[in-house]
Amino acid sequence: IRSGQAALRANGEPMTEPFPFRHATVTFGAFVVAGTVPLLSYFIDVGPNAFTVAIGLTMITLFIVGASRALIVDGNWLTAGLEMLAVGAAAAAVAYFVGALVAGIVP
Repeated sequence: IRSGQAALRANGEPMTEPFPFRHATVTFGAFVVAGTVPLLSYFIDVGPNAFTVAIGLTMITLFIVGASRALIVDGNWLTAGLEMLAVGAAAAAVAYFVGALVAGIVP
């Protein structure tokens, strides 16, 4: 999909989405489901390890989302899963450290 869109852009052709409402609905649903999984450790009492469990659930979810992408786009599920895990973990780490930095600055 990415390469097809890049080819259209390179040729100056407009990109069109054949089913925008369906695409938006599926994206929203996936966002809600995947975003809820890490919160399970807070909904279900896991004790003082809730944050650690949330991190683990987040990593598993990122991998599953990335690996499932290989069902739609031709590619290796392991590579796609690890790619999503690496990008998501890097983004989460940056967000965490920026939040910690801001918390140290703002009273």
